[in-house]
Amino acid sequence: MTSSPRVLAGKLLRALGSAASYNDKGFVWSGHDETRQVAFRSQLQANIAALTEQIGQDALGPELFNALMSGIAAEDASGKFVLLARTRLGAENGL
Repeated sequence: MTSSPRVLAGKLLRALGSAASYNDKGFVWSGHDETRQVAFRSQLQANIAALTEQIGQDALGPELFNALMSGIAAEDASGKFVLLARTRLGAENGL
């Protein structure tokens, strides 16, 4: 069953927000050691990449698409990728 663009956009925004929160202070609060931090970020990136692929480069634009696929968003603590994705996807999806 294929999700609607709005559902996919919402899932991507939540995944990017989770990554930013985790990288800001969440990794400290979680008590994760370095091995668990790497594993958690890897899991975040797998989710971000899967959603990015489903949404597609046309909807995200080449720069954001490539950045999300590269893994940089899974390590970002600033939240800038949430804002970029919301700007790119929000207007057409009511987000």
